[in-house]
Amino acid sequence: MANATGFRATKTFNCLAESDYCEHCSAEDLSKAVGYFYENDSHGPVGRYIVCAECRQEGEEAEGNQPTCCHDCKLTVLVKDTIAWKWYDFYAAQGDEPVIICKACEVLPTHIKRVERDNADYAAEFGHQEDEAYYGDPADEHDEDDIDPSMFDEEE
Repeated sequence: MANATGFRATKTFNCLAESDYCEHCSAEDLSKAVGYFYENDSHGPVGRYIVCAECRQEGEEAEGNQPTCCHDCKLTVLVKDTIAWKWYDFYAAQGDEPVIICKACEVLPTHIKRVERDNADYAAEFGHQEDEAYYGDPADEHDEDDIDPSMFDEEE
């Protein structure tokens, strides 16, 4: 039988050895590492970048200060002032891309109607199935008359 811990340790070591690091971290010294970012393509992660707290903060600020365009109002806004909205059956692997909406447009009728349509589409496809998953099929419920009282008799 294979040693799962050894396999996991080897797998982790290989992942760390194949990762890139900020200037404050290395594969030999991860004491300052607090997180990582994945570089993704359309099929998923292709690389990992391990960072310290300072570099992670700088990276998040730099990414948030990038300009982008709001889908609804067409204005150029900063990424940190937007949301990436995804509909219920969003699937990036098939090429779906989220709708980028500025936070000002998020509360306007255009987006609210979009969300309502998406909720209706979800309910049309999964509405009754969701209830069954949580509560069971109502047809399977028993009446009190169907219960055998002897089930509750205590054995002596």
